[in-house]
Formats: sequence, C-alpha cells, structure tokens
Amino acid sequence: MKRIICAALAVFMLTALFAGCGEKNRVLYKSGLSKYIDLGDYKGIEVDTSSDEFGEYYDTQVLSDIENYDLYVRKTEGRVEDGLIGAEIGSTVDLNLKFPDDYQSEELAGQAVVFTVKVNYVKTDEERKPEDYYSELEFDTLEDYTADVKERAAKSYLVDKVKENSKVKDYPEKDTETIYTAYRNMLDRNIQGQYGVDLSTYLGYMSQTEEQFKESAVEDQIKPLMDEQMVLYALLDNEKIEITDEAVKSYNSSDVTADTLNDFYGDYYFEYIAVREKAVEFLYDNARIS
Repeated sequence: MKRIICAALAVFMLTALFAGCGEKNRVLYKSGLSKYIDLGDYKGIEVDTSSDEFGEYYDTQVLSDIENYDLYVRKTEGRVEDGLIGAEIGSTVDLNLKFPDDYQSEELAGQAVVFTVKVNYVKTDEERKPEDYYSELEFDTLEDYTADVKERAAKSYLVDKVKENSKVKDYPEKDTETIYTAYRNMLDRNIQGQYGVDLSTYLGYMSQTEEQFKESAVEDQIKPLMDEQMVLYALLDNEKIEITDEAVKSYNSSDVTADTLNDFYGDYYFEYIAVREKAVEFLYDNARIS
C-alpha cells in the first residue's frame, strides 16, 4: 500500500544527516528553544472525529490528494471547452505560437513556432470520489484509504492544537537567516529556470528591492513555518526523543539524490522531515481519539 506523506509544503523547509536531536549535531535551533517558545500542552489532546471541525481537516486531506495526484474527471470524448476551443478529443492540432521576446535562448527569442499536439483528454473541474480512485493510490480497499485519510487529518489537527496551546516569544536570528537563505536560493533557481534571469533582476521588473522582498518573505513565509518547526523541535527536546541517522536517511528518495535536495532546499531538508514525522507520531500516540 502506498503511504501518502504530506509534509507541506510546504514543505520546502527541511535537512542533512545528523545523529540525534541534541545541541551538538542538530542543524536547526542548536541553541535551544526555551527562550523563544513556551510549549503548551501536547499530551492527551482530544480528537472528536465526528465533529464538524475534524470534518474540515478530513476534507482538506481528500482535496489535497485530488490536487496532488490530479484525481479529476477526464473527458475523453467530444470537444474541448477552452484553450483549444473546438478541437476534437483524440485529434492532432497545430498550435501557432511565439517565443517571448525575453526568452533565455537568444536564437529563439521572439521567433514564431508551431507545436503539434494530440488532444488525449480534457481535465474537468469535477472531482472524482474516493471509491473511484483509492486503488490508483495503491490502497487495497476503500476502508484502507479512508483510515489513512482519517489518521492524516488527526495528525494535522493535533499539530494545529499544539501550536494554539503554545506561545512563540521570538525567532532565533541565525535560524531565521538559515531558512530565508534556503528559501531565496530555491526561488532564485526556479526563476532562472523559468525566466532565464536571477531573482534580483526579476524583483527589479516588479519594482521591488531585495530588502523589501526579504522583509515580506520573512514575515509571511518564514516565521509561520518556524512557528510549527519550533513547536515540534521543542516537543522532541522536552521528551528527550532522538532522531537517528538512519531515520533521517529513510526519507531520502531513490529518484533524487540527497545532495540535490540539500543543494536545492537547504542543508536541513531531511532533518525537519524526520523531526516532524517523529513528533507527530508522538502526538498521535498520546492523543485521545474518539
């Protein structure tokens, strides 16, 4: 059965290998967290799976699966609704297009081009039902899938409750800078790949300075992420739970090397994945779920 792991996103923030959660080897929050966060109650949190509030978490997990795995109804007959209006599904169509004037390849910039495409299907806005797609996610039964969704929803609920119970007093400057730098580097790579210019040039097009961008990114992206990170790191510290080197390695993908991910996302990619998984499992095991 395929295990669906949702870290979010975001999830862009996470690390390289380390032996434990102690001060010596940890990448993030090495100086401890007691001066930055008051960790609230995290044991014995009640989760009423019949409540409307929990239902919203459940529905969010289902919608996430639909979006992440493109589980929409596909129209395989008739004509296209938009984009290639009037094209018959199953037909081959020539698209007369033009490369952007500022395209990264000077030889192609501004040049006309014809793309020949085959219209295999049209994705509609209609969502498929779990009973129609659970096997595509490699679950043996619908019950197995719904149980997995329920568990993921409960874990998401628990993390939010601990965050609500806790109080962030400040943000460690060094860790804020580490995470921002990783975020900036990732964004810079994406922009260069898509537009052929670096982040500074792109921001100039948007009439924004790097200082303005950083201020906005730290407040809107980095600090909300750190709120969750500090809660989960503090939980493991409080419970003296260690993350082993093997646990971190287990999150490495066979398709993408650890060096590539660390280079792209930052040198704590696997660390935070492992920390989050371990902390969330602890919350789930110690919750009162009804």
